[in-house]
Amino acid sequence: MISIIIPVYNVEKFLPECLDSLLSQTYTDFEVILVDDGSPDKSGSICDEYTQKDARIRAIHQKNAGVSAARNNGIEQARGEWVTFIDSDDWVCSNYLQNFHLDESDGIDLVIQGLEYYDQRDGHFFSPWSFKECVLKKDDFLFAFAENKLMEVGFPVGKAYSKKLLDLNNLRFDTRLSFHEDHIFVLDYYMLCHTIRLVDAIDYKYRYYHTGASLSSKRHPWDKMNLAGDEMLKRFFKMQGVYFPKDSAEANKLYDFAYSCKVTAANTIILSNMPYKEKRKAYRQVIKCKEIRCYSHPVSKQGKIVTFLYSYMPFFLGYTYHHFVNLFKRLKR
Repeated sequence: MISIIIPVYNVEKFLPECLDSLLSQTYTDFEVILVDDGSPDKSGSICDEYTQKDARIRAIHQKNAGVSAARNNGIEQARGEWVTFIDSDDWVCSNYLQNFHLDESDGIDLVIQGLEYYDQRDGHFFSPWSFKECVLKKDDFLFAFAENKLMEVGFPVGKAYSKKLLDLNNLRFDTRLSFHEDHIFVLDYYMLCHTIRLVDAIDYKYRYYHTGASLSSKRHPWDKMNLAGDEMLKRFFKMQGVYFPKDSAEANKLYDFAYSCKVTAANTIILSNMPYKEKRKAYRQVIKCKEIRCYSHPVSKQGKIVTFLYSYMPFFLGYTYHHFVNLFKRLKR
């Protein structure tokens, strides 16, 4: 059996479509665990309604604690040998669960299938992630991860995880994080795997919309962004040489991705309402000149300017630059 964990928050408009897509699955050996994270809209009531429609659906109601706590609650309650996550504003095609081939999963630690994005504004699909059907052994990871861009596939959806592996290693989402916590969870799980199956299917539909009210769309404090950058860097240090080559273009790309969290945190500090001295103190907690020279490799012109300022110039020059750019943007409106 596979346990489908769905964190729920402010999705009354989309939740029925998500759940109806699960009730139409061709693979039927599943349970659905809905974790209502204190939704102020009618999402919690919709969860309860669907528990009456199908005995495979359970609803858990908790005080608002964030998406990581909601997913962790679902993992604790899961009864299946496998666990997968679906976002409550997404939906899946009828063969989605069947695509995991769970009845042929002996010796497999993780199954990954593709997805495509759906733009809620105009109804078109874009940017599909897809894979060639194959089974990867750990000896293959160094080049297979690069070939399939698996280090970039940081979303927790579209994957089937071994519940036994999660429990034996006490792996859960880090509730200290509210930024890239899903990517960090996936990286941690990768490091537990010896065999991964990739599936040639894109039956997960990831809704991209702009209301800003879902569980995964919110503003992040600078310290959370900084922590996310630090935690990703730690994992990339552990994974280099096994999951991606050292001193390579891919390594540079990954380190830049992680360090961009810290650069964004520094930008947020500079443009915040904190007093100047507090900004300077917080900035110095985030930006270390030697680190940014090693790990920040931006492509854009503005990114290169910021990296240069943060690497070689005193704080007040970076401060002046950002406020000048911000003023210029306001004047252009």
